[in-house]
Amino acid sequence: MNEEIKEEAPPKSKREEYIEYLKGRHPGKFDPEDEESTYGFLGEMTRGNDDAQDRLAEALSSDPRLAQLLSDVLNKKRGAAASFARYFGKDLLNAEEGTPEWDEIQNAESERLTEMSNRDKALADYQSAIDESSPALEKFAADNGLDVDEFLGTVYDKIIDPIFNGKYTPELLTLLNNAINYDADVEQAMRAGKVQAQNKKIEQMRADKGDGMPSLGGSSGEITPKPKPARTGALGRINNKSVWDGE
Repeated sequence: MNEEIKEEAPPKSKREEYIEYLKGRHPGKFDPEDEESTYGFLGEMTRGNDDAQDRLAEALSSDPRLAQLLSDVLNKKRGAAASFARYFGKDLLNAEEGTPEWDEIQNAESERLTEMSNRDKALADYQSAIDESSPALEKFAADNGLDVDEFLGTVYDKIIDPIFNGKYTPELLTLLNNAINYDADVEQAMRAGKVQAQNKKIEQMRADKGDGMPSLGGSSGEITPKPKPARTGALGRINNKSVWDGE
């Protein structure tokens, strides 16, 4: 029995590989179908990379020990602390008080402590806000038949993450605009509904009562009087009887 021979897919060209890489590396920013946009993106990326490399090269050339430290860390030869001690000496942080080195170290330590304090406070505030919001969030999810984790995941994927990454797509902008103008849109719709209901009521009243003019009978233009309603009770019986009627 002959085995089926499967044709192997042709290897991708360098162009196809590069396009696939850029689309995966920069989702939503690289569109190979739009030539002008593509060159704009590539130019911006190239200039940004060149600028970053120039600044890094300038920093490393100012102190070659820094380049050696980074090389050891990147090549996993040593950890950051050991590499620092290897190229700058473990006593560097014990600079003599009053020297420029001592002042720089004190300032750097003060910045580090401030950043740590701000970060800890931000985390504490965030956790406190989550705890306060949990009852409202759980009630909203229950009322709308939602799973809290899935709902928050969707909010993060569709709103928070794109905003943090600067990806303002037409879909995201429409979603934000609808959310911002929701109350105004609802009020406008309710106002329009009230006006429409009032118009219908007026039209119905006109249909039921006419236009307020007396009804004209036939082509002669004579006014047709409305028949008097029959009276009820004793007076009604007397008034409705003819003098020729018997008892």
